[in-house]
Amino acid sequence: MIYLKLSIRNAKRSFTNYLLYVVTMTILLAVIEVSNCIAIIGELAGFQVISLPLLIAAIQIVLVGYIDLFLLKQRAKEFAS
Repeated sequence: MIYLKLSIRNAKRSFTNYLLYVVTMTILLAVIEVSNCIAIIGELAGFQVISLPLLIAAIQIVLVGYIDLFLLKQRAKEFAS
């Protein structure tokens, strides 16, 4: 029972961090889907846009790594306190 109370308390304290993570991941997923649609439409129109989704995916990997590092630092601060 004490673990449940402790986990609920920690979830309440970290709600904004996790909300930021979920919103960012949702936006990144929407961006990659839009870039895939642009690539498909561009390919049908005769343009070469295959590198667009790859470029966006590379940028997203860097952003996800940064967000994960940020959340790990936040968790480390919580455990240190």
